[in-house]
Amino acid sequence: MRKLFASLAVLFLLTSFQSCLLLLGGIAVASNSKMNSTTNSAYSDDELAMLKNTTTFFVLRDQDYDMKEAYEKAIRKVWTVTPIEFIFYDELANTTDGRYSYFIMEVPKFKDNAGPGQFFYELPYLRLSLVIPEWEEKKNGKFKDESTRYGMVNLLLKESKNWNADEFFEQGKGYRDLYGSTELVNWKPNLMAAYLKQINDDLITGDQNVNPYRDFKDGEAISKLHGETLLVPKEFIYNWNLNAEGLEPEKIFKKYRGKYKVVDFEELEVELASNKNVYFLDAGIPRINMFFSRVISTKDGLVYARIHNLPLLRANAIAKIK
Repeated sequence: MRKLFASLAVLFLLTSFQSCLLLLGGIAVASNSKMNSTTNSAYSDDELAMLKNTTTFFVLRDQDYDMKEAYEKAIRKVWTVTPIEFIFYDELANTTDGRYSYFIMEVPKFKDNAGPGQFFYELPYLRLSLVIPEWEEKKNGKFKDESTRYGMVNLLLKESKNWNADEFFEQGKGYRDLYGSTELVNWKPNLMAAYLKQINDDLITGDQNVNPYRDFKDGEAISKLHGETLLVPKEFIYNWNLNAEGLEPEKIFKKYRGKYKVVDFEELEVELASNKNVYFLDAGIPRINMFFSRVISTKDGLVYARIHNLPLLRANAIAKIK
């Protein structure tokens, strides 16, 4: 069987790309890796070495044209594990096979066995994944996605209730359209830098703190939060997936021991641009019937993460942030 290291631009044109990649888009760590028993890392030594020998391309959306410099400035401050360059989708065709990794948007799609029969369930999120693309040719001549994924960011769609991946692709749209017209509320320079800092620090230390399938707490760092204000994006509060009961902030945070402030992502972006140590709540759905809440610090990175099997914005869940 032949392994094919194709440029990402070519991968997007393959007819099998949509069906294969959608199924794998939600995987947050290296999809074909085993746990490294010596470092407790989510990635093997070979996979880490493979990544560190690449240049990473961060693929910007069309609407980021006037903000390219802002993204470069913010992300270069925190991304040190590989050299990083910033390009637009149409420039992918200029990248060379085999030596590059990519921060690229993906559409998560999952097979759900919870209901009668088997069906596909689409989350109203996109994912920004760090990928080294690789395809393996099977005996039947088809190619299987064997790409290695090193980290991911949940991207919140502005109109999440109206998102349907099948309808999107059935309308003849593709990944080019995704980069051309999709509105995302948490795609901003300093916020993206805060997200990528977690992935970078994870890869540098060999820990698996950014793995959204496990609980995590940095006791020393989280203790500092008690004297600070936790910023809570209101887009999470009023997201129908994360707050299924429609609870108001005062009910969600009634058992939280610290101070909090509900802000929109625009306000959060301003705070993140300061030199202060900013703590903010992150939330998402990494897979079916699983929710995660995280507290991120601009100085310390990830300080808290917890997995929930119910919509996470409820008093008992938030009370555990301590």
